[in-house]
Amino acid sequence: FNPEQSTAMTSAFRGQTALLGIPNINPSSIYKPQSRLINPGLEVFKITKDGKRSPRTISISKSKRVLSLTYGKKSKLQRLTGGSSNPKKIFVSQIDFISKGSYSPRLQTHARITSSHLDKAIRSKNPTESQKIYAMHTEAEEQSISIAYIQLGELKYLDLVVPDDQLFELLFSALNSLLLDYKRYKSTIHSDARFVEYLYENFLD
Repeated sequence: FNPEQSTAMTSAFRGQTALLGIPNINPSSIYKPQSRLINPGLEVFKITKDGKRSPRTISISKSKRVLSLTYGKKSKLQRLTGGSSNPKKIFVSQIDFISKGSYSPRLQTHARITSSHLDKAIRSKNPTESQKIYAMHTEAEEQSISIAYIQLGELKYLDLVVPDDQLFELLFSALNSLLLDYKRYKSTIHSDARFVEYLYENFLD
């Protein structure tokens, strides 16, 4: 009997088990996302760094551990090449907090842009365009979500606008439920497993 060999095998076994389980760990919770949140996902607008809207589809993995954001429509380059971009992934464990309202820098920039466009539309006496821009401005104020998450020690934001008010409430409720589930799950696992999880999510995936 070799104690050192036994210890090494035990450590390796623990590490392997933790790593294999990471992509499919399910929090011990009764929350189950509506099927539409998993497939095909919800159509939303991502607010870009210059304050513009870009169509996306957000979905939740079956494991309830990953948010995926894909392009709502193929870009010009994708149409030419026939390719598709890799989805942006945010692990629920990386989320710091979720908030409603246009408080983030990107959403504030978006609000300034729409306000400026609305003023121009009103001055040009274009009621159709004014109503369209006013609706966008209202959506950004009342139906926006900011997801604050940490990747590689850096705090980042994913800012979304959900045009449909019912789907907005559905998504906001689902995100908060997932975050609560993960916090409950996190309190039940060993720090070593959380560290392996961190490595997987930030360096290996």
